[in-house]
Amino acid sequence: LRKRRYKLPTQKITREELEQTLYKLVQEEPCCNDTNCTCIRNGIGCQADTCSCWSNVNPNCSSSSIQELCGNKLGMYIVDTKHIRSYREDVIAKIMPSSFVSLW
Repeated sequence: LRKRRYKLPTQKITREELEQTLYKLVQEEPCCNDTNCTCIRNGIGCQADTCSCWSNVNPNCSSSSIQELCGNKLGMYIVDTKHIRSYREDVIAKIMPSSFVSLW
């Protein structure tokens, strides 16, 4: 708790309450920080597909949620597969007849 600069209350509380408080504080912290992330230590932005710092996060969470969870000041690079697919479909629709696009 001290490491997270949590000011201990003046009234007496149980160890269990302190553990719950610590758990809550840890959950609110970004997953990457100066000491636990090789990307930060090497001075680069995190790569969502290679950085293991956030690997315990729900795999179906959005790219914006992943970026919020990352504490790297240089940011996190994420491949947006939905955007890529949409872009490809638009390009194919422009160069191919509509009958072929429906098969894609």
